[in-house]
Order: sequence, then C-alpha cells, then structure tokens
Amino acid sequence: MLTTIFRHPILLSLGLILIVLALYLTWRKHQILLTGHLADGEVVRLAPHSSSKGGPTYSSVVDYVDPSGKRTEFESSFSSSPPLHQVGEKVRVVYYQGAEKPDILNFADLYLFQWVSLCTGIFLLMMYVGFTFGPGVVNALYLPTLTNRW
Repeated sequence: MLTTIFRHPILLSLGLILIVLALYLTWRKHQILLTGHLADGEVVRLAPHSSSKGGPTYSSVVDYVDPSGKRTEFESSFSSSPPLHQVGEKVRVVYYQGAEKPDILNFADLYLFQWVSLCTGIFLLMMYVGFTFGPGVVNALYLPTLTNRW
C-alpha cells in the first residue's frame, strides 16, 4: 500500500510545497496588511517593462498623500499587458510605517502569485491522485466487464 501511495513523489512533493508556500505567503501578506494605513492614490503613469514573450508589460506608478501631507510615489510590483490600471485611475493604497513597499488594494497586486501557486499545487495533487489511484479504479471498473466477454 505504501509503495502505491508514494509512487509519484515529485507530484506529491511539489503540490504540497506549492500549497504550503501559497498559504504561508497569503498569511504573511494578510498580517502585513493589518498593520497598514489606507490612502487614496492615483495612477500617474505606466512604467514599461520588457517581457519574456517579447512585448512590453506595464506596472502602475501611483501617487498618494499620507495623513501627514507627504506626497509619495511608488511603482507596483505587478506588471501585465494590457495594464491592470489606466493613467488617471483612482486606486486605494495601503502604506506601512516600516520599510515595506506600499501596495495597491487589489487582488492581482496583493495575491496573484499566491493564487497561481495554490491552483498549481492543487492541480499537481489532483494529477498525483489520478496517476496513483487511477489505474486501480480503471481495472476495478472495466476488467470484470471486459474479461467476461471472451
């Protein structure tokens, strides 16, 4: 039984690692967000970046004012093509007292990597279950029926 369960250790290991990584990073980001302060911001320009696929991707450069009146500008770490935000678009910004870079309060900016990691981990675990238990299920379903026909 144990040899059947651990027949595909790479799928099992990678799936579990990606799920644990996604959950940990989500929890960590959540804890950081709880210490943040909210401000209204505006996308002032789009910063182009070269993509591995050849075309440019764009990240938002956001300007916001904190309660002390200090005007600050930062570039989002998320870039995409087409851009997620447009120049002039109003966004909510979460900024932090420490050295943490501000975040745009948006799912893709905050949790896209974690979401992709979680979905990939779940997919790998589903493949693991299919490859591990699928042959037994196929044999149990079809062998008795097909062998009686001869």
